[in-house]
Amino acid sequence: MTHSLAEQAGNATPENDEAGHRTNGAGLLDQSTHPDSAALVARDQEKLFTNLRALLALKGYSLSRTDARDGKPAYFVSKWQYLRELSTLDQVADFLGRVGGAE
Repeated sequence: MTHSLAEQAGNATPENDEAGHRTNGAGLLDQSTHPDSAALVARDQEKLFTNLRALLALKGYSLSRTDARDGKPAYFVSKWQYLRELSTLDQVADFLGRVGGAE
């Protein structure tokens, strides 16, 4: 006998997934024990910034940013006397693609 996914989720009991996160038995994260989503976004933004900084360094560029506590950070890409201000990490990633860093 086969059960629909909705039926399986409705009959699910709490358990832990492979990473140790508490799930509802259907593989969905238990929101009551999952870290705050704002903290996850901040961690992902920090990881993206660090990766973009490393990839730009391989092309001879430096990436820095203003303090985010002052509002939205501004990003600065520099090389020799060249300085470019960018507003978002998406713009930084686009710049990296233009200088051949996404190869």
